[in-house]
Amino acid sequence: MVVRYRFGEYLLDTQRYALWDQHAWTPLRPKIFAVLLYLLQHHDRVVAKTELLEHIWPEQFIGDGSFNACLMAVRKALRDTGKTQRYIQTLRGHGYRFVALVQEDADEVLGAMPPPLPSPASVRAPMELPDAERRHLTVLYGALTDASHLAEQLDPETFRDIVQAYHHTCQAVMPRFAGYVVQYDEAGVLVYFGYPQAHDGAAYHAVRAGLALLAAWEPEQARLAQELGRRHITV
Repeated sequence: MVVRYRFGEYLLDTQRYALWDQHAWTPLRPKIFAVLLYLLQHHDRVVAKTELLEHIWPEQFIGDGSFNACLMAVRKALRDTGKTQRYIQTLRGHGYRFVALVQEDADEVLGAMPPPLPSPASVRAPMELPDAERRHLTVLYGALTDASHLAEQLDPETFRDIVQAYHHTCQAVMPRFAGYVVQYDEAGVLVYFGYPQAHDGAAYHAVRAGLALLAAWEPEQARLAQELGRRHITV
């Protein structure tokens, strides 16, 4: 049985592995689709991070950075963020919950449906460039180490202050290396190099930016260690 989930202006089709937003179909990468589908299937409760990891990545080790990047990609597909949380709410120390109203439609009760999934050439996707114009995009995701565990140990206001301090540090560092901050979440930032303008050495700039971020965070880490009595608030 094919089930489709309607929420807000979206419809997730479990047969097409795609998301409809009233204007166009957007195919989703497998893990992004799987995370979104699992949260929709269990929208009546909070889903623990460990449960998501066990279901989506069985018998695999997935670090906080990879997990947070995937969750960020899910939110981006829904035009949601870790700050607005219109669809996916983070409950620190507990997990995640899909908070929008969800309607499940099975085959026999679908009624009017969006148009069929178009050919790959017309699906919403990054614009295809001629061979001579194609370029590589370098992606950097920098997050606080073990942010979920840190959130459980600190009160919400203290944790928020730490995240804001980290975001401000990233804001100061990334532009120096032509880094384009795409999105912030409760644990880190997603940065593109070689976007929106292409430039040589995007990967090199990303590495330098990462090292500069570590160096810039050291004074803040020392301050937090003194104020909170914690030595290991690292990136």
